[in-house]
Amino acid sequence: MVESLALFMSCGLRNLEMITGELVAAFACGLQNAIATNYSGAVVRTTHMTGICTDIGIVLGQAASRNPRAETWKLKVLVPLLAGFFGGSMAGSLCYQGMGPLSMLIPAGAVFAIGVFYLTWKPARKAREVLVTAVKKVQNEIELGIRTVATPIMDFAKHHTPTLMRSPSGTIITTGVAAAAGAAAGVVVPERSLQHPIPSPSTPTEVLAKTRAKEELERKIDRVKENIQLQSSPEDVMPLTGNDKFELGDGDEDEDN
Repeated sequence: MVESLALFMSCGLRNLEMITGELVAAFACGLQNAIATNYSGAVVRTTHMTGICTDIGIVLGQAASRNPRAETWKLKVLVPLLAGFFGGSMAGSLCYQGMGPLSMLIPAGAVFAIGVFYLTWKPARKAREVLVTAVKKVQNEIELGIRTVATPIMDFAKHHTPTLMRSPSGTIITTGVAAAAGAAAGVVVPERSLQHPIPSPSTPTEVLAKTRAKEELERKIDRVKENIQLQSSPEDVMPLTGNDKFELGDGDEDEDN
């Protein structure tokens, strides 16, 4: 960020045709050299291109003599750096011819963007890691809470939820306490959960009771019709319709008894 600020100042001062702009640009170049040397551990030296050419020559000589100590990996750094130096020099000269001192805005903007990325990338990555850790922690706590609540319920349902079974005699029994009784009675129908209960059919006793109640009701209706016919003349007798309702009094019940 300091280097980009120096380049912006150099652009402004050079635009005003002040020699101070050249001094500020030299300061920015020196700062760039120091950063490159410190960041790379003195492997990349941008202070002098002659040193880079010397290093490239040494590595090439060692590789040609098949010296096992030859650090050929440095060529991957030094050769692109040297090519970038010459390419940047040519591009800078062309830009200066067309833009003048304002051409310094290009490297100033590039260095500023790199500085902003470098200053924000590490905190952003750290914040992302912290956020991911916090989200995982919350998810684990939620899952633990769900298991803590659900496990006793599931265990209780597993051991206490009754299921219906039918014995050969037609008696419906449940598992659990009655499981032994069901096994002793010889259960022939498979188990079913209470979520799908077995419908209870009418037993012979219930069918007989319903039949008797229906017959008794029909007899009472017939008696009522007979009483009406006896107490009324044939002209007064009105035919019964489906909407007519009969209420059985105590007297009728006494007669039945």
